[in-house]
Amino acid sequence: MNLDEKIIAYALKERRISLKLKSFITPDYLHNDYKSFYEIFISYFENFKEVPTLKVFKEYSGENWKEEFRNIYSNSTTLEVDEREFNYDIEKLKQRYNADLLIQVGKLIYKDNLSNGEFKSLKEANIAIKKLSASIDSISNKRIYKEGSLASTAQESLKDYLMRKENPEIAKGVRLGFREFDRITNGLQKSELMLIGGESSAGKSALAMQMGINAWLGSNKVPEDIEKVYPENFINDGANVLFFTIEMPFSPLRRRIDACIAGVSLNGLRDASLTEEEFKRYEASIKFQEFYKKQFHIVDIPRGCTIEQIESKYLELIYEHEIDLIVIDYLTLMESKKDVDWLSLGENAEKIHEFARTYEVPIISPVQLNRPEKNKGREEETPDANQHRIGRSIMLVQNSNIILNIRSRKDEHLKPDMQVQVAKMRDGEKTVFILHKRLDMMRIYDDIPDWSPEVYDSYGE
Repeated sequence: MNLDEKIIAYALKERRISLKLKSFITPDYLHNDYKSFYEIFISYFENFKEVPTLKVFKEYSGENWKEEFRNIYSNSTTLEVDEREFNYDIEKLKQRYNADLLIQVGKLIYKDNLSNGEFKSLKEANIAIKKLSASIDSISNKRIYKEGSLASTAQESLKDYLMRKENPEIAKGVRLGFREFDRITNGLQKSELMLIGGESSAGKSALAMQMGINAWLGSNKVPEDIEKVYPENFINDGANVLFFTIEMPFSPLRRRIDACIAGVSLNGLRDASLTEEEFKRYEASIKFQEFYKKQFHIVDIPRGCTIEQIESKYLELIYEHEIDLIVIDYLTLMESKKDVDWLSLGENAEKIHEFARTYEVPIISPVQLNRPEKNKGREEETPDANQHRIGRSIMLVQNSNIILNIRSRKDEHLKPDMQVQVAKMRDGEKTVFILHKRLDMMRIYDDIPDWSPEVYDSYGE
């Protein structure tokens, strides 16, 4: 088999390998009809996150369809490729592309731009060499995102708009279950890194966990009685969530999640002392979790873990099902290789953002806020929680798309509400929205929960 055919065979083998492949190479790496085939394949895969059948590929190709594509598809799907050879084959492809670039520039300089031993234009020759240098440098970079001129991508842009107009669901990101946030963002979009800042014990991990649970649940409301849990009535509009817990072991985190989903006492779950009514809700929530099709996968990963370990687990799980949202609790506990803490922290943020962009998956991670400065010797009641209070590294701010900071007030742990300030927003408004908290059951709400009447009394105190 030739190298181009083998690369297409990797692309058509399975979604997980396709996802990995598209982050390493662009269509320009391939030759002849394989190049145009791969270009259409990548466009389809970015839209639908699936490997197309031949029939679908032909329909999607439209006027760009070539009969040769049929042979490429058929031959590549019958090839046996071993994933253990993937990195080696990618390296061979990069070397070939490097050689192609050298040949192209050589032809330009020594054939088209050379006459009677003299250059027609030294400027053009130098420009060609500079372009060659930049292109070769890009080959050694680990990741490839996307490129294209306005002219070459104009129709693609129009097609994308019309597709979103016809089906508005395409434009929606991952809904996190808080009205104000979902309104100004239309959901957390793919490739975005969102940081949740807060001082110690402000509830940043609880908020990140609640967002993950809300995204996973979608429109579902968990029944409070096991007899009312009917899987056929579940609404499968939630997200598949991958939750990395670095700070807290698996079992305590699982209890927090159970308490939140069921709306029961966290201590009651820990001590096995739930009331009869609470146990009914807990039992119903367990049955819901068991039969609900969307996945909430927890990975207990040690302090000092690397982004490579996170990436490896992601690629392992993507084979089983799509992953729509990743939560890392939390970034500042990851590996530190530098003597200078802020630099290492910044590099980790950079790598996580690169990961989000490469695999087009949104990521949420809590981070620590610095304490606010005193205002003329007086403590502010609700100090501003802007992006400058992100602790320890300005690179955290630079590598994030959205920053939500939890305001801290005097006796914050006694307050029934949580003030969340939008400190950074990619293309939306900066505002403050109010949430309500019941940390005894690890729940954070848009509104006071209607299922627990006694909560209203505590809010009035």
